[in-house]
Amino acid sequence: QALFAMLDRYFLTVGVRVDGNSAFGEDLGLQTYPKVSASYIIWDESFWNERFGVLKLRAAWGQSGRAPGTFDAVRTWEAQGYGGEPAYTPENLGNPNLGPERTSETEVGFDWAGFQNRLSTEVTWYRQRTTDALFEVRKPPSEGFALEQLENVGTIQNQGWELNLNAAILDRRDWGFDVGLNFYTNQSEVLDLGSAVPF
Repeated sequence: QALFAMLDRYFLTVGVRVDGNSAFGEDLGLQTYPKVSASYIIWDESFWNERFGVLKLRAAWGQSGRAPGTFDAVRTWEAQGYGGEPAYTPENLGNPNLGPERTSETEVGFDWAGFQNRLSTEVTWYRQRTTDALFEVRKPPSEGFALEQLENVGTIQNQGWELNLNAAILDRRDWGFDVGLNFYTNQSEVLDLGSAVPF
């Protein structure tokens, strides 16, 4: 990760994360997740009127991943009796092509404080889109198994707003009284189930 700053008001952060996980399928290798964010301290500009308080604008985009379970990619067996004799049956079918869910998120927002920092707020809008979401997919009975198999087939989207508001109602030498309000919205939608059974 690297941070670049110019004139103490323009900031750019770029970074990349590389994951390797034994829970991935055999051919997945390393997974790369980039990110970039920027902020602008606009209240430091000469044209800004101090009566408007202090204001920072910000935006970010990045990716993250969520690995499958430890043994989801491999076939496991369960001991069972059959006809009075020791036997075993598949507990998990396994999937050698199984990989992580990948989420891309975009955020834009601002931070503001005014009235001698007695009132402050943070406002953020975000949108997350998860591809290769892990869903249980029913396999054809002709393959000889009645189990479902975990596969990277889904697409999910989340978006919403986050609002944090803080106010210093009283600020005395020995005591004070602050009020805070947090408000969140989230709209979650499954855009694609792939070949998974609807649920």
